[in-house]
Amino acid sequence: MDQHSTCTFAPPNIHELMNQFERDAVGKYLSGSPEIDHLLSLSRINVLRAAYENVIALGMSAEWLCADEAVSVFSQSCAGVREIDIPQSLSPTSLQRRVPHHPWLDVFPFPQMRDNMILAGDALDDDELCHDLVCFWDTRDSRATLLVWGAPWDPQNWEASEAFAIKWHWVLRGCPDLLVSTNKWRRRRGEKPLPWREILGAGRTQVV
Repeated sequence: MDQHSTCTFAPPNIHELMNQFERDAVGKYLSGSPEIDHLLSLSRINVLRAAYENVIALGMSAEWLCADEAVSVFSQSCAGVREIDIPQSLSPTSLQRRVPHHPWLDVFPFPQMRDNMILAGDALDDDELCHDLVCFWDTRDSRATLLVWGAPWDPQNWEASEAFAIKWHWVLRGCPDLLVSTNKWRRRRGEKPLPWREILGAGRTQVV
């Protein structure tokens, strides 16, 4: 069975949409009129790929990640999960072990971010977060996303867009690794670092 056929992260025609996106992007590039929206779609494709790679590194399957009613193996007594093989950045926190939650919250290599989302419970609009992060096929304009520049288990390869930092600021509190890596990538592009004290609130988090 195709791993995307019942995936809440993607529609059934995900492959067709990805192919269409690639054709459009290449066509615009060759015609000398590339569109900034293609960069946004590419960033979301990368987050989607990162989610699948990390869930596999955690010992779960893509099908498990995609099932609506799935519960993280870390909050259950599931045999077969070799935590010794899990990258340190993805190792489950005590909260992940205690509180049942969907496995898609396990894929981010920032322990405090995972805990922040689990603690939010029903207050977390996971459909909205999913849209912002991976729905490259959606025509709604949202710059609130994450960027992945390399191996997805390495926190240094992740970046939060300014729109994401403003919209989902509470998710980033207590995540100095992501704050540092975000401004590292921005500096490499010659962009100003994000003013974390202003965005997150001075005194509420460790600001870099």
